[in-house]
Amino acid sequence: MATYYGLPLYAFRLVFVLDTSGSMAGPRLDAAKRELNAAIEALPDYAEFGVVAFNSRVDLWQSKLVPATLAAKKAATRFVSAQKADATTASYDALEAAFRFDAEAVYFLSDGAPKGGKIAQPGGAADAFLDVLAKENLGSYRRVDE
Repeated sequence: MATYYGLPLYAFRLVFVLDTSGSMAGPRLDAAKRELNAAIEALPDYAEFGVVAFNSRVDLWQSKLVPATLAAKKAATRFVSAQKADATTASYDALEAAFRFDAEAVYFLSDGAPKGGKIAQPGGAADAFLDVLAKENLGSYRRVDE
């Protein structure tokens, strides 16, 4: 079974959202890319997925969900591996893009509260923001220290 940071991926239509803001630079982003690429590679053939990378802007790997074929997985992992850390954390913009996909689940990986984009959280703590975001969307928040 595919997992992402140890969480089983039960959904058949899913979107991964990856924070590539400046604060993710170095080992944090390296670990995030490694985990995401492993999750993508482990997706079953019948799954469909998308990838959204964001910092002060949002980059979509594809504009719609794609079947998890071997070719698609390789292309997606190349996209993830090419991501560089830069700028701010436009979380709202990234989530807005992710919700446009026809997905059952969104896996949002970020190290911070929104700072940039359409909505910013002034002086907010990242853990509090991410916990509330998860709870208000029937999800769960899990802090990962790598």
